[in-house]
Amino acid sequence: MNSTRSHKPATLAQVLALVSEERSSSPLPPSSPSKKWWKPQFLSARGFVFCAVLIAFLYAIVTIAGLREYTSILSGTVGSVRFGWQISALLGFGYIFVYLAFVLLAPILLIAAVLLWSWQKLRQR
Repeated sequence: MNSTRSHKPATLAQVLALVSEERSSSPLPPSSPSKKWWKPQFLSARGFVFCAVLIAFLYAIVTIAGLREYTSILSGTVGSVRFGWQISALLGFGYIFVYLAFVLLAPILLIAAVLLWSWQKLRQR
């Protein structure tokens, strides 16, 4: 099945035309709820909740992975001799960063989401 036809690479304009054609022929309307949860609006109540859930998910991953033991780098000890102090420090500070985001940022985002949502409901009246 050797084909002697040569295929020209698609230009950027052709690719963009195909993408816009696919979007216009999509069976879901643009405001469909199945698309909104993945790409919430910036600075919206749904966006704040999405970010808080994402932070909680990251915290669950680093906790299950056992990165808490690497926070011993703060007291000057190495969490694991196997990885060395550089990797232990990186993992420890990564855990601390995610932990602080979970403890400080996630509740603030949830409170902001509730306040924004209630303000929008009040303004609609």
